[in-house]
Amino acid sequence: MIQPAHYPADNPPPPDTTPSCCSADHPACACPAARGPWLWLLSAALVLLLVVSLARRTHNSSLPAQTIAWTDDYDDALALAKQQNKPLLLAFSAPWCPYCRQMQKTAYVDPHVVEISRRFIPVRIDTDNHPALVEKYAVGPIPAYFILAPDGARLAQSVGATPPADFAAWLNQTLAPARPAPPAAP
Repeated sequence: MIQPAHYPADNPPPPDTTPSCCSADHPACACPAARGPWLWLLSAALVLLLVVSLARRTHNSSLPAQTIAWTDDYDDALALAKQQNKPLLLAFSAPWCPYCRQMQKTAYVDPHVVEISRRFIPVRIDTDNHPALVEKYAVGPIPAYFILAPDGARLAQSVGATPPADFAAWLNQTLAPARPAPPAAP
C-alpha cells in the first residue's frame, strides 16, 4: 500500500495540476481526464484502419501484375511476327463482354498462360473499334481466338471463355509441330 506523502510545513505540496476546466461547469473539457475511454478507442481504431489500408496498398503495389503483354496494333504485330518468326495470338473481345472480362481476370493473368504467351505476338482486338478485322476473320461470338503463322496463315481458332489450364493447353497444342498422319493399316 502506498503511503501518502507527508510534507513539512515549510515545504507545502505542489499545487493541484488538474486543469481548471475539468469540472461539472465545463462538460466540453479537452483535457485527457475528461475525454473518457471512448475517444481513445476511436483514435486507436482510426490509426489501425490507416495502417491496414496502407499495408494493403503497399502489398498490392509491390507485386508486379503478371498478364499477357498485349498489343492492339494488328499491322505492327503482323510485321513483328514475321521479323521474330513467332505466331500471332489474336484475341477478339469487347469491354461490354462478360466472358471477355472473365478471361481477363482468370486466364490472362494465370502464370502458366502468361509464360506460354511469350512464345506468341499477342494482339487484343476490340470488336467495336475494328469492324474490318471482325469481318476479315468472320468473328461471331466473343471472345474469339485465332492463331496465325508468322506469314499470316490461320493455324487454329477457338471461341469462348475457358479455364486457364484449358486455354494454356490449347496454346501449347497450337505450338506443337505438325505430325504426319500415321501410316495406313495393311
